Amino acid sequence: MHRFLIVGYGSIGERHAAMIRESGVADVAAVYDTDSEKRALARNRGFKACDTLEELLTEPADLAIVATPNDSHRELVCRLLRAGKHVLAEKPAALSLEELDEMYSAADREGRILSVSQTRRWDADFLAIRRVLDEKLLGEVFRIESRVYGSRGIPAGWRREKSKGGGMLYDWGPHLIDQILLACGGREPSEVFCQLSHVTESEVDDGFTLTLGFPGGLRALIEVGTCNYISLPRFYVCGRRGTALINDWRENCQVTQCFRWEEQADLNSAEESAEARIMTPRDGQSVRQFSLERPQADPHAALRNFCQAAEGKTALAVRRDEVMSVVRVIRAAFASEEQKRPVDLCGNPL
Repeated sequence: MHRFLIVGYGSIGERHAAMIRESGVADVAAVYDTDSEKRALARNRGFKACDTLEELLTEPADLAIVATPNDSHRELVCRLLRAGKHVLAEKPAALSLEELDEMYSAADREGRILSVSQTRRWDADFLAIRRVLDEKLLGEVFRIESRVYGSRGIPAGWRREKSKGGGMLYDWGPHLIDQILLACGGREPSEVFCQLSHVTESEVDDGFTLTLGFPGGLRALIEVGTCNYISLPRFYVCGRRGTALINDWRENCQVTQCFRWEEQADLNSAEESAEARIMTPRDGQSVRQFSLERPQADPHAALRNFCQAAEGKTALAVRRDEVMSVVRVIRAAFASEEQKRPVDLCGNPL
């Protein structure tokens, strides 16, 4: 059975350790955190905790997870790779394309694999949207909206520090951007426009609105808010022949398909204006509505894939080019916010 070293035992490191223990496909060899209280917490939960990184590297293990503040990923990942470990890094893997390229180059030199924890690819709500798109239930899709809202601000600690890669664009952004790029067939956007919010935080963004334009006219909206007491739909997808909606990640996907575009609304004499006729909701004479059965999400799919890839039995599900695309979009989003205009993926104004 594979054994993991875990660097960082904050909330995410705790989650990784618990998931590994539950998975049945791997075990935790040891954990390390710079905070003595977190090391004590790990010991209380039955894990071996090392007092130094050097001590951790002496533990017999072939795999490692880096779950530390975002600005520390590059150095730790490269060190673990040099120690002969296959490495799974928390998202975002790096804060720049240059850092990311250095990390993947180190993996190539050491003959190890490097992947990123883009676990929300396997979320049930996203799997439902993938089914809608893969089965072309809406015809040609021209708009995808993805939102995550909360009302408690952003987590305390390093996520409120700019120097450590804090803020929501670096926190939720990698997951939601990765989902959208997959939903759009792996294509990269030709246009990026982003606006950051600072409602409850001044040093880092506490939310963002990101619009991606793709060749051919498809547009995607990604929005995160942390001071929202009523949420808009988690997913909203528009096609020429239908619309799909997931109000909440715990709910089923609702689909409305149009089978008669030319249907005219049956209006009474008091509602005969052209405006009313155009905007009157359709009825069962031209659309059908149904709910998709909620997909079964495998909470250990990402971990299982990483372990099998380390054995050479399968390819990594989260590929290098996909990770590079996510970081490229994030960097363009920051450039767009700074310039207050749409940019391309190199940060050039459009």
